Amino acid sequence: MFGRLLFLLSVIILFKSIYGIPRRRNEPWTLILCKFADLPYYEPKPPEYFRQWLTEDKNDSIERYFSDVSNGVYTINGSNVVGWITLPYSQKDVLRMVNADSAAPIGSDTSFDASFFFHFLSPF
Repeated sequence: MFGRLLFLLSVIILFKSIYGIPRRRNEPWTLILCKFADLPYYEPKPPEYFRQWLTEDKNDSIERYFSDVSNGVYTINGSNVVGWITLPYSQKDVLRMVNADSAAPIGSDTSFDASFFFHFLSPF
């Protein structure tokens, strides 16, 4: 009995400063809204929409999501939205770059199909 108690006490003292949950802090984000050079007037939503989606304390915001899943340990308070910035590339240029990258082997797996990601490059 004394041996177990001594062992438990030594483990507690030895690992006193080690936490089981990594400690995070506030890490603000910057969301940069971009549009293609061939669509300079197309802005699917105003920057205020994205600011609310990112930073407001509502059930469907990114800030609330991180707060909920981390039990308040990780926050993105102070995040901001910048935009709209016109890229120096057209939508076709970006798709061409994706195709060129997907043609290059990724590790030993050459069966990567980037076409799955094309819908992310399309405007809302």
